[in-house]
Amino acid sequence: MLQRLFAALLALLLSRQLRRFVVVGLCSAITDFSVFNIALAYLGPSAWHAVIANTLSFTAGTCVGYTLNSRYTFSAERSRTSAARYLAVAVIGVAIYDTGLFLLLLKLDASSTLMTNAAKVFVVAPSATWNFIGFSLFAFGGARAGTGAGAATPATRPLAAGIATETIDGRR
Repeated sequence: MLQRLFAALLALLLSRQLRRFVVVGLCSAITDFSVFNIALAYLGPSAWHAVIANTLSFTAGTCVGYTLNSRYTFSAERSRTSAARYLAVAVIGVAIYDTGLFLLLLKLDASSTLMTNAAKVFVVAPSATWNFIGFSLFAFGGARAGTGAGAATPATRPLAAGIATETIDGRR
């Protein structure tokens, strides 16, 4: 059982879907950090202002992420249902992100824009992990078959748990 889980996790880490999620994540991150720094410049540096700026920037990045993830990463039909599910996952993601950022900035110098950006980089990992799992299982969980660039292949077709059903060499 443990060996099968390890093989499935390894296959997921090497999957096309995860690589595409990372590319989309970079596009979202560029949007996120751009809006964050513009908002922070307007609001001024403080832990609370960083949380406000982060919420605004995360929202902008999430809009970019939904559009690209639905088409490119998960090859899902965009619908109100998938958008609502995506939003639910993203709301939890921003709560994780904002809480981590605020708590870290209480320990660091929140008046420094460089330190605030460094804190934002540091706390993105838990939120991004939550988002990938939530988006693949909940928001786009129904997008399993299809054609086109993002269609699932036997080696990357997820189970209900979002983990590949076959190992890299094709064995089940």
